[in-house]
Amino acid sequence: MDPSEANSYGRAFIMRLIGILLLAAAAYVVAHVAVVNEQINWHAFADMKGSGEVTFKNLDSVDWYLGTDRAEPVMKVLRDRNAQIVEANTRLRADINQLRAAFAQAAMLAGFESQVREGKYTDAFGSLQSVSTSLTQQARATLNTAAIGDRLFELQRLADLQRATLEDLTPPSAQLFFWTKPSLSMLEVLCWALFGVLTNLIYNSAFYVSKRSFDPNERHVAYTKLVYGPILAMVLVLAIMFGWFDLGPYKARVWTLPLIAFIFGYFSRRTAMLFDKLQDKIFGEAEKSIDEGPARILKLHMENLERLRAATAPVTFTGVIERAKAIALNEIAIASANGVKS
Repeated sequence: MDPSEANSYGRAFIMRLIGILLLAAAAYVVAHVAVVNEQINWHAFADMKGSGEVTFKNLDSVDWYLGTDRAEPVMKVLRDRNAQIVEANTRLRADINQLRAAFAQAAMLAGFESQVREGKYTDAFGSLQSVSTSLTQQARATLNTAAIGDRLFELQRLADLQRATLEDLTPPSAQLFFWTKPSLSMLEVLCWALFGVLTNLIYNSAFYVSKRSFDPNERHVAYTKLVYGPILAMVLVLAIMFGWFDLGPYKARVWTLPLIAFIFGYFSRRTAMLFDKLQDKIFGEAEKSIDEGPARILKLHMENLERLRAATAPVTFTGVIERAKAIALNEIAIASANGVKS
């Protein structure tokens, strides 16, 4: 084919690719406007008691949405402050016991104690003031109600600090532009992988047109990239998320998935080679498992179950007996899988 004619095909092909890219980008923006991103905050990772003590629900989510390097110092501050809150509450309970002993009617302190348990320390201070009026000056000095009031204010201060520190576990809004829900994050991956494929095709096509060496037959190869590029990118991103491999120091987090997808899409051929290497490993392990038979699979499964049972180790004699029965049944199941008769 005449180079001039081939270049005219190349220019038309480039314009078509640019049109597809602009259309895909417009659809992407419209989708982001229509589907509001789920706002991730510290409530997704932690619970805070009324007393101000903080417990974490899912450490994997903390690492996925924030990263360990950022979350670790914040979590250490929360942990240390938890210890201060527990110590202050222990002293306060001792003070309340002394206060209760000074009253013939325990009901007079019921509201105050309830407010303390709920972490309503400011309200509890008001109740303490009301209770103190029924005491003589000597009794107030003996029970040191002023010190109890100071302890209540200290606990309120610590709880407020915990709440403020927890806000540091909310990912920055700049990182939450992309969809973060699992199902929608996969859509992000597909979109950005497609953007990567299109960008690569436009760049290379323009390069060959400028060199007057564009081959119209390569257009069919380009169209196949638009299909397999995003699909392979999504599969490899899923493999990263499930821990089958990683990117070393280039940590994969929820906000970096679009960037990773774009790179996988842009270098579609290298992505296909990476996928081939991954499937070689998978099929190698599958063949090894078939050769070894089901006994190894069952053994690994039983070991995992044993680890979970160990986490709930029995503390009574009946529990020990039930544990022994479970171990015996496991051994029988493994022996059966190996073809050994009991």
